[in-house]
Amino acid sequence: MSQKNKLIEIATRIKDALEYYGAFIYEKQENNIVKALIRELELEPLLLIEEIVKGKHLLILEPNIKPCITECNYECRAKSAENEKCVKKCVDNCKKERLQHIINVIQKYISSQK
Repeated sequence: MSQKNKLIEIATRIKDALEYYGAFIYEKQENNIVKALIRELELEPLLLIEEIVKGKHLLILEPNIKPCITECNYECRAKSAENEKCVKKCVDNCKKERLQHIINVIQKYISSQK
């Protein structure tokens, strides 16, 4: 399978998993192709890759919500009585927006390759 076909295939798998589960679990041996796709689509700051269980060779790709948490803590700090609810709602909305943006970028890539 050519590199281009591998990228399209992994992009489709990632998009489907993100749409359905909000994350993509894959084997460590696929990490180079996953990272190549993420670099090509310039999605590095929006995604996080972590090992699920040390030594099990499974990785998870999911939206990076750390910036969401920081931004939401800042936005909600004045609402001290409802701060926790405000932060949770804000982070959930931010994560959904990031996830949808990532899915849209991947879908656009897939469509442009056909």
